[in-house]
Amino acid sequence: MGRTVRAFQALAVLETVHTATGFVRGLPHLALLQWLGRANVLFIILSKTPQLWDHPASVIMMTAWALGEVFRYPWYAAILMGRSPYLLTWLRYSAPIVIYPIGVTAEMALINLSLPSIKARQLLSLRLPNQLNYAFDYHLFLQVALVLYIPLLIPRILHQVYLDGDQALKLESRRSDTGFRQEWLDSCKRVTKGWTQMFWDLEKAKALLSDRYPWFLPAFAAYPKTVLRGDAIRPFILHAYGGLYLDMDVECFKSPERFLAGFDLVFQSEFGDATDINNAIMAGVPGHPFWMQMMILLFMKYDQTLRTDISWSLILDSTGPGVSRTAFRTFFPGIAREHNYLGAWRATSSTVKVFGLGTWYCPCQWNDQACHIRIDELHGNGTLPSNLVGHHRYSGSWTPTKHGLYREQAILLADGASRLGASAYIWAVVLLAVFAFLLGHALHRYWSSRQGAHLVLPTTVGLSRWARGAAQIARMRGD
Repeated sequence: MGRTVRAFQALAVLETVHTATGFVRGLPHLALLQWLGRANVLFIILSKTPQLWDHPASVIMMTAWALGEVFRYPWYAAILMGRSPYLLTWLRYSAPIVIYPIGVTAEMALINLSLPSIKARQLLSLRLPNQLNYAFDYHLFLQVALVLYIPLLIPRILHQVYLDGDQALKLESRRSDTGFRQEWLDSCKRVTKGWTQMFWDLEKAKALLSDRYPWFLPAFAAYPKTVLRGDAIRPFILHAYGGLYLDMDVECFKSPERFLAGFDLVFQSEFGDATDINNAIMAGVPGHPFWMQMMILLFMKYDQTLRTDISWSLILDSTGPGVSRTAFRTFFPGIAREHNYLGAWRATSSTVKVFGLGTWYCPCQWNDQACHIRIDELHGNGTLPSNLVGHHRYSGSWTPTKHGLYREQAILLADGASRLGASAYIWAVVLLAVFAFLLGHALHRYWSSRQGAHLVLPTTVGLSRWARGAAQIARMRGD
């Protein structure tokens, strides 16, 4: 390969520097991994095995690399000039969905083709004994690298959204009637220690859309309710960064990392029939076209959110679980034809995992209050099921009810129990009073008929007569 190609690829390390310093939005570790992978193929594999220069895999790889930059850098230039053409923006973020897999496949092919030559020459390998007392087998390293090339791992990033901002969230979590608890938020940060934790407020959400998805920004800004914007931003975040998204009313018990390993997309079903996809808990790789499918549906359903009589059911359908469910059925028709979605699937060139009710973050159906109480008890005594990572509380704080839609059933149960208890107590007091009145009256009549009217029992009814009798006796004694 020529010096010009090598020089430009070497300078690509600046992308890692730019993301690490915040000059460009992105994840530095992902940029570094991409640069190291390409540098390994270009500076070592192809440099040491020149017989592969004319191989079709080399041509395909270089073409894929070049096409990726053809769309990226003109888009960067347009942004610097204050423009964001729709077609160029779409190509910037959609073309890599096709180009990157082609480029990665070509890189893997070149690594595989170079293995016999590298093994025969013991290239870059260090054998014992030596002065360093250290061994390294480059051939084995490449074999391991090939295995790691295959899965595009879900990044270790936790996303949470509260558009009113961090300070408003802290104030809200202190309220007694809130749908959030500070200990829930802290629990999720604790179990994902070492992850990148990204908190999204309205300013950051708008900045993301403005930079990468400007075609959706007018619709996002025009949503009449905050909950609509909070729902809508989720697929854009996961498309841009990948990782795990959790609602703010989720309590975390342990790290979800091993449940994400080996999958491109991970979802949660919240009902017994397991034919739904909850948008409160979603995870996936960045750039996956499923997120684009959700974006398209959000745009198609945008008009119905402009109604003046928008209801909670319309919200659920236009930006909430209705969108994630429809996107899943559209993007994975093979899975959708099954009687339920549970389990691990290989579909549409993706590895997909769907966790069911009772597992992962959804131990209970939203209105099963006895189950929610039982999970709290199990958590308290340390006997939670091993397949449970967290507890979705279904606060539904966005609803017009004081306690939230999903907590309304719990509040009704609690309020109903309180009302029943209070009513029972009141009626018991009334009945006891009536019984005391009747008993006192009966005893008074009985004793009066047998002993005359001089003895008056101090009952509730006879209290005034007792007082008058006591006063009369006092006067007779001259007190």
